[in-house]
Amino acid sequence: MQMNHPISKLALVWLTLLGSVLVSSFAELEFGHCERVVKRWADTSTSGEEDPNKDKRSLKDLLFFLHVPRTGGGTYFHCFLRKLYDHAEECPRSYDKLHFDPRKQKCKLLATHDDYSLMSKLPRERTSVMTIVRDPVARVLSTYEFSVEVAASFLVHPNLTSATRMSGRIRNNNVISPLDIWPWKYLVPWMREDLFARRDARKLKGGVIIEDDNPYDMEEMLMPLHKYLDTPTAHDIIHNGATFQIAGLTNNSHLAEAHEVRHCVQKYKNLGEPVLQVAKRRLDSMLYVGLTEEHRESASLFANVVGSRVLSQVVTSNITSKTTKSEASVTIPESGSDKSEIQNGTSEVASGKIEAKSGNMTVKTLMEVYEGCITHLRKSQGTRRVNSLRRISPANFTRTTRARILSEVIEQIKSLNNLDVELFKYAKEIFVKEHELMSKKMVSTTKRSIVDLQNVFGEMDDEKLWKLVSVTLMLLLLFLLFLFVNARRRITSKVKNEKDQKQSPYVISDTHSGSSVRRFMFFASCFILYALVAATYAWLAFPPHVGRTDHVSSSSLGCREDNEGSWSIGVYYGDSPFTLKPIETVNVWRNESAAWPVANPVLTCASLTNSGFPSNFVADPFLYVQGNTLYLFFENKNPITMQGDIGVAESTDKGATWKPLGIALDEAWHLSFPFVFNYNGQIYMMPESSQIGELRLYRAVNFPLIWKLEKVILEKPLVDSTIIHHQGNYYLFGSDHSSFGTKKNGQLEIWYSSTPLGPWKPHKRNPIYNGKRNVGARNGGRPFSHDGSLYRVGQDCGENYGKRIIIFKIEALSMDEYREVQVPFDLEASSRPKGENSWNGLRQHHLVVRRLSSGGYIGLADGDRVASGDLFRRVLLGYASLAGAITLVVLLGFLLGIVNCVVPSTWCMNYYYAGKRTDTVLDLESGGFLSDKLRRLCSRLNRVPSFLRGRSPKLGRLGLGLILLVGVLLSCLGIGYIYGGSGAVAPYTFKGHASKFTLVTMTYDARLWNLKMYVSHYSRCASVKEIVVIWNKGPPPDLTELDSAVPVRIRVEKRNSLNNRFNIDPLIKTRAVLELDDDIMMSCDLIEKGFRVWREHPERLVGFYPRYVDGTMTYGGEKFARSREGYNMILTGAAFMDVGFAFGMYQSDKAKLGREFVDEQFNCEDVLLNFLYANASGSAKAVEYVRPSGLVFDTSKFSGVAISGNTNQHYRKRSECLRRFSELYGSLSDRRWEFGGRKDGWDL
Repeated sequence: MQMNHPISKLALVWLTLLGSVLVSSFAELEFGHCERVVKRWADTSTSGEEDPNKDKRSLKDLLFFLHVPRTGGGTYFHCFLRKLYDHAEECPRSYDKLHFDPRKQKCKLLATHDDYSLMSKLPRERTSVMTIVRDPVARVLSTYEFSVEVAASFLVHPNLTSATRMSGRIRNNNVISPLDIWPWKYLVPWMREDLFARRDARKLKGGVIIEDDNPYDMEEMLMPLHKYLDTPTAHDIIHNGATFQIAGLTNNSHLAEAHEVRHCVQKYKNLGEPVLQVAKRRLDSMLYVGLTEEHRESASLFANVVGSRVLSQVVTSNITSKTTKSEASVTIPESGSDKSEIQNGTSEVASGKIEAKSGNMTVKTLMEVYEGCITHLRKSQGTRRVNSLRRISPANFTRTTRARILSEVIEQIKSLNNLDVELFKYAKEIFVKEHELMSKKMVSTTKRSIVDLQNVFGEMDDEKLWKLVSVTLMLLLLFLLFLFVNARRRITSKVKNEKDQKQSPYVISDTHSGSSVRRFMFFASCFILYALVAATYAWLAFPPHVGRTDHVSSSSLGCREDNEGSWSIGVYYGDSPFTLKPIETVNVWRNESAAWPVANPVLTCASLTNSGFPSNFVADPFLYVQGNTLYLFFENKNPITMQGDIGVAESTDKGATWKPLGIALDEAWHLSFPFVFNYNGQIYMMPESSQIGELRLYRAVNFPLIWKLEKVILEKPLVDSTIIHHQGNYYLFGSDHSSFGTKKNGQLEIWYSSTPLGPWKPHKRNPIYNGKRNVGARNGGRPFSHDGSLYRVGQDCGENYGKRIIIFKIEALSMDEYREVQVPFDLEASSRPKGENSWNGLRQHHLVVRRLSSGGYIGLADGDRVASGDLFRRVLLGYASLAGAITLVVLLGFLLGIVNCVVPSTWCMNYYYAGKRTDTVLDLESGGFLSDKLRRLCSRLNRVPSFLRGRSPKLGRLGLGLILLVGVLLSCLGIGYIYGGSGAVAPYTFKGHASKFTLVTMTYDARLWNLKMYVSHYSRCASVKEIVVIWNKGPPPDLTELDSAVPVRIRVEKRNSLNNRFNIDPLIKTRAVLELDDDIMMSCDLIEKGFRVWREHPERLVGFYPRYVDGTMTYGGEKFARSREGYNMILTGAAFMDVGFAFGMYQSDKAKLGREFVDEQFNCEDVLLNFLYANASGSAKAVEYVRPSGLVFDTSKFSGVAISGNTNQHYRKRSECLRRFSELYGSLSDRRWEFGGRKDGWDL
């Protein structure tokens, strides 16, 4: 043995080497084989397909919705596709029990989890394909969560055997469950078996205490995520699932070679590129590619790309015969997908709450139906999830818990889904291109409309108003001429002769017929005149908000005018509850939303609506703090049900930014005032439910979104109830407005108990208040304690509901006694003098105060810019004004003799034509029409026109003119009330934030009257924080002479120079500055629009006066720029800019020669800044134009103190500046930016 030992070792070495060579050779052979298989499949897959961009935008006979699991496709199916297609037009699904029959080719909609290989069984030339793609990490996590959720629903059974048998019974009854649907037929049984095994293990241990709060790594309860990712099932089905499904290579594929290709790619990652390219090519060929993450934009794109085409086909098919329509569809068995989709995460019952028929639907109504549908779907999905996951409590899946997943696991998901990561990037590129294309189409449509208006009214510049006035006056003169001619043609006789009447008593004479025609022409002419004047007034006074982005799109249900108001929520900070100041005074900056500083309001209806939760307003804020996270609960006015729901948002930056999480509580009745509190480790909510006559208490099952009714604590319709814990007892404060003799908003009751759960007993001094509405009886927020004292928040409802907040100090509170006294409190609100232009200008009725861990206080208050009932009041006044105009038209007809008042007896033919009045007629007159008095009144009215022929015909004609003028004014007034809105000008928020800017103007003593008007107007614009007046010459005015709603600072300069406009000013606290000449008067809405555009592009000059400089260096006005269809310069007489960048650049050494030339010419400081911007930006765009909407006035033309009085001389000077600055800083002629480049159409 010893002799053979060396030989044995040598043989072992040789065998090892030989094995290695064989294994390596086999691996190379296998790789080579896989490479050939994948390449052959890729070549075959693309060779038979047409150009992906050929005819991709046309909707063909069959729409194949390739539904990638967990991408939100179920929402699209129920809330879009089922609203567009009839049930009979749906194709059978390709589930195990409902294989698609390729012979039934007349169906129009096929929505399935099948992969792209199903196209081999479809008529390719008649099929359009659409899909939705999701971020791979989110899709994998959602797949894991849904697998656990569905599997957990089986834990209601005592053991796995029972659960399996029940599933078999359901399947035998032809009910489709997730166990019949790919991929859940593989994932759910596997996860179900694992959950039962872990539950049995816990029972053997006698129960397990779960201490970990991370549901993705709860080993005792369910399979941890990191283990789930490494299982063979996950590798085969989940990882790169979107790429394999779109390529047609899933384990559910209809292609024989799919399994081998998929396994080769899974084994050799570098073979995935051909598969990825095939998937990309197929995305290119699809009619629509949506993104789950871009929910709102995807929905809008779907409605305009797919929805509009389906609707156009419906209109076309409605024109054809019904026989043709019936032949184009197949009958679908009732055991189709309805029940399966309910179990697969959607609810047909919920989505069916809002119905619409495609035959009379538009893209706008389709979006409205979609908004309402998803709200109900999310509610049903949340309920289903709670019911399932409570069986594996405390495991739960929320957005918050996802943040606990380790970064290593996230990176693992990305690595395992490398193909999906690349495919998602490519899908985003496609989506962006399609979205831009759709936006350009919408802008082009707007352009055509504006061009049409320009063709009618000419170029809308300075002469716009005069052209409109001349056209109106011409039509008015024609109308008066028509009235005069018809007035002269009076009726000279009522009948031809008595003989003809006797022979034909029932024939109306030609004269009578002619009077009817004249009456008709009179009323028609008046209507046309008034309509023309009113339409012109509306067009000038209320310009359309094309592409307004702070509000939601016109297709959305949110942010509609509401008779209850337009409430929003703002945040305040201070050292105590009595020194709170709005966030804009604290100077909080947020770069991501270009808010320098952040300004109130921080939560609006747009915040909710743009997050997928339609809202008309938000109010009644209540704060709940967990660590460094703030949760805000509030009333959300649902525009679908027109009732209040309870919404919730979270903030991780001390309240500056709020992210809407959803609707926490939605009942069939109105909810508001969500009083949230903690008791014995549980979180409770006590919202107002007075509509059903109960006070209900809810407990958080899955904070903050899922709540369960705990109990009804009082069967009374209490309004705005709060609870105070004081000296061992709990005191409930609320108002009951239902009792006899109760004063609404002036009543307050107290109830007490030893626990918030009750039972509650009434206070001996009830009612505490029952009187005037302005005493603060109704609660206005959560009570708070400060320096050892208790305070109650009330609201003054005297002049209007929710007028202001009142604070009371509670001096005595027990079961027998209550005493409080009002304390001074004025919530610092620097913008409230702006009135309706301020978010809280007219009302503020709710305040919640909380001390932060940092030691300071945060306050949240709601506010409104309009009064309660404002919408109803305006509509009432509007229609009353129109009714007054109509009355004046009738009066005018009387005076001209065109209209006669008809005596009631003339309704009987025999009265005029029989020659004799019967007793029957006399009885009718006496009994029904007050007989003599009415006839006497009518006859007098018919003789009124005689005064026109009397002693003063000129006076009569003057009276006619005044009546006509008053009628026109009433028409305009009525249109203004009905369509003009409340008159409030709201800021255009950007990425959820409002902000502030500083207004800077330069003037001198001769233009003081301009300055007074300027300050009074612009200080009331919503986003103006401060006005800085650069005083160049003469004694400055006293600040008391200026009527301003914001601080005004006068900066007196030592010398009169135009360069002073851009002097560095360290006292300016905002990043944005609006340089605006003191002789320009434009609307606040236009100012707000320009500010919004600047926040999108803070590196640019953004203004309202474009110019174009060509190679000739000759200065021209806006008409010259329009003729060249572009611009490269913006005048800084009305322009937004970055104060640090612009002023610093202007005062730099580089600009010294330019400044000297400005002083020499006393002109061109704005031209110099444009050259400096262009020089600093390189090849990038340096200027941005915003077209003025409405009228813009130059007040210097009325004062005679314009700096540039001679236009020709002014232009010559500026041409010299162009040549000089081009020598110093380079030419602008090589730059040109077209009008209409913005998607919102604001630069047309």
